[in-house]
Amino acid sequence: VDYLEFDNLNYMTKRLVMGRPGGGEVAFDLRSSLIDTDPVAESVASAASRRNLAGHFFMVGLQERYDETVCILANQLNDACYGVARVVRGAQVKPLRPEKIAQTHENTRQAPSGLRNFLTPDFIGHFENVVEHLDMQLYQLAQELFEEALARYPNCRSVT
Repeated sequence: VDYLEFDNLNYMTKRLVMGRPGGGEVAFDLRSSLIDTDPVAESVASAASRRNLAGHFFMVGLQERYDETVCILANQLNDACYGVARVVRGAQVKPLRPEKIAQTHENTRQAPSGLRNFLTPDFIGHFENVVEHLDMQLYQLAQELFEEALARYPNCRSVT
């Protein structure tokens, strides 16, 4: 619990702001501590992480919506790499077929039973509502960006 609550506090926000530990682990830990303890540094980190998420990634996907994420990715890669889809025998053909990618690479990983028992709704709520507030704000932005991408590729909605 200490690792989750203190050592790993708002991990994604910090990684999007600071990237890899530059200047060594001590410097990284000092910057991390500053974000955890100084409201101004926290605000700056929150804004910078949101800006970096929105501006520096080809796409943003959601693990819990894996099939739709793979579908969006395939469509974006087809658009970026091939532009207008090729036509073969009167049918539109795109080199990357989302249903084939999602079918081949199913997200079947399960949490160990001990971890599932440990992660009670109360425990998760504690981190969502108190501890991980910057990462939760970042996740909400990720959901918005995902929905925008899904609106551009409506064929990906609820792909299974």
